[in-house]
Amino acid sequence: MITFNELKEMQPRLGQLEAHAITLGKSSLSYIQRDRVWYQGLKDEMVRLVGFDSTVMALQYSSCYDVTYQHLINILKI
Repeated sequence: MITFNELKEMQPRLGQLEAHAITLGKSSLSYIQRDRVWYQGLKDEMVRLVGFDSTVMALQYSSCYDVTYQHLINILKI
């Protein structure tokens, strides 16, 4: 199974998304606020980078989407 770090090597912008998620996960934002940020922005960016809409063919697999989704959700604690 592919790891998030391997995905970041193929798409460096995932690292920026991860850094943003880490900042939010460590913030004093409530669960609801973090959830809102996820669904109103971060998830949209993730969808452009991995999964069916990715411009990088190797990242168009659902497994890439799943790994990234789980990784970021865990960081955000939502």
